[in-house]
Parts: sequence; C-alpha cells; structure tokens
Amino acid sequence: MLGNETSVDECRQRNVFRDGHHRPAWVFGLREPGPVSRKYGCSLSYRGVAYMHKGDHDQAIVDTTQAIRLNPDYAKAYHNRGKVYELKGSKDKAAADFAKAKQLGDD
Repeated sequence: MLGNETSVDECRQRNVFRDGHHRPAWVFGLREPGPVSRKYGCSLSYRGVAYMHKGDHDQAIVDTTQAIRLNPDYAKAYHNRGKVYELKGSKDKAAADFAKAKQLGDD
C-alpha cells in the first residue's frame, strides 16, 4: 500500500484516463507545487510524469522528488524520477533512482 491508503493500481487508475493520457494537474487540485499532505505523493509522482511528457523535466523532477519526500517507500516515484534523470542525461542519478525503485519492489 502507498502511505497505507492506496495501491499502485488504484493510484494509476485515478491518474490516467481510459485512453492512456495522464490527467492534468488541476484534476487533483494541485495547480502549483507547495505543501501537501502525504496522501498526494502518488498524484505528485504521476503529475511529474505528465510534466516529463510535456518536456518540462525540471518541474517533473520537482514533483517526483516531492512525492518521494511525502512517501519515501513509493517505488514508482523513484522509477519516474529516474526516467526524467535519464532523459536529462544524468545517468548516475537515474541509475541510483532505478536501483532504489528495484530495492523497494518496482518491477
């Protein structure tokens, strides 16, 4: 469970439309990065993925890092941040995040 409240599949279902596109950030009431409770870690991680797809890699890293701070045991957040680091060419940071995600059970 993520933060003792949500499974990865439930999180994914809430954050992706049926056609596979990610929901925009406003769906979650998360228009701007800022203080949020632990329960938003999953949403922040997936919002980071949306920013990654838009090409805003810096904001994607901000969101996925905040997701990790809110829920340090959320493997998918490390995986998502690793993908962004990989796109930015930060191979060492990407490898570290992928290793942490794997350690936490990401497949």
